[in-house]
Amino acid sequence: MKSVIVKSIALSLALIVPFYFTCSDQPSEPKKQQPPAIPPLSSMTMDFSHFTTTSLAKSQAKSNWLWAASHVAVWNTVLTVTLAVPVAAFAESFNHTPILLPDGRWLWSYNYNLGTLQYTAELYGKVSLEGLEWNMFITQHGLYTDFHWFSGKSDLPATTGFWTMNLRPLEPTPFLQIDWQRDPDDQSMDIKYTNIVPGDENGSYIYQAFNQELPYTGRYDIYRVSSQNMVQIRWNRETLEGRVQDPAHFNDSDWHCWDSELDDVECD
Repeated sequence: MKSVIVKSIALSLALIVPFYFTCSDQPSEPKKQQPPAIPPLSSMTMDFSHFTTTSLAKSQAKSNWLWAASHVAVWNTVLTVTLAVPVAAFAESFNHTPILLPDGRWLWSYNYNLGTLQYTAELYGKVSLEGLEWNMFITQHGLYTDFHWFSGKSDLPATTGFWTMNLRPLEPTPFLQIDWQRDPDDQSMDIKYTNIVPGDENGSYIYQAFNQELPYTGRYDIYRVSSQNMVQIRWNRETLEGRVQDPAHFNDSDWHCWDSELDDVECD
């Protein structure tokens, strides 16, 4: 009986051991690499809506709000026109899946339209020791090819970084630095556009920040180097009430306020 049991165990081992080694020798499937997260569109575009469409619907706006809005409108107009092509290219990138290149870079390549004009965009993302490096090349069919419109860096969670924008294909020089950061947990964010063109206005900037701290959940700081003047704007994004400080215009350092109807009021 004992010899039968021993033979049975030996037979079982003879069957199991080859199976074990056969399975363990099988190469495991290589882990598929995941593309890095593209920074959000808000890392490049400033939200000017509170001082344009929504607010302008209130027809009784008075001087304090209008003066604040005029400063925002200048930057809005210049940037909307100047950044139209690269911002449209960046916005379209979120609709496409990248491929991994042999050199380790990720490539988002796609066509897009801006009005009646056709473009091809190539966004490259590369993981580095400092986080992620980004480069955008844009082609307008029949006019220019692979213009390096902007570059940038961001951290892996896409919570902070910067962009450097070149002006246009005929003037391929850096003209704007965009610094940004955000906190998804408390829904706060800020973004700053700085003029980096050599000249009298080099270093001029507009800074915007959103948070949940009442009474003023929105903020602009607008600094002009040539006049060394800082305009500060604070407002509530829900009610639209707010205040502005502009020493050059008001000849004082006081706050000048408006209510939810955009009428001038005394500041608290």
